[in-house]
Amino acid sequence: MKGKPRQHILIYLGSIPAEAAHNHQHGEWRTFWFKVVRALALKHVSWQVYQLVYKEIGKRVDQPAPEALMRLVAEEFQQYPVWKEDYQRLSQALEWTHDAWAS
Repeated sequence: MKGKPRQHILIYLGSIPAEAAHNHQHGEWRTFWFKVVRALALKHVSWQVYQLVYKEIGKRVDQPAPEALMRLVAEEFQQYPVWKEDYQRLSQALEWTHDAWAS
């Protein structure tokens, strides 16, 4: 994650209201973590990269426990529009992610 993608992530992190970064029931906090997992899943990064990103972001934004993150992702994905172009790819990628978390 060199250059512009990293800058994009930092800008996004900076735009999160302080309340949303620490309030686990805040919609923006939930959406943020879903977007993190979604982006990593669609890029098919290794499990080591998932863990590194999760740890590093957790230094700035409260992170859910791994089991809670799996539930959050499942709940958010249920609301993800089926008509979106990446729906099927995301569904498959999240299955892989879920299997990796479970092991």
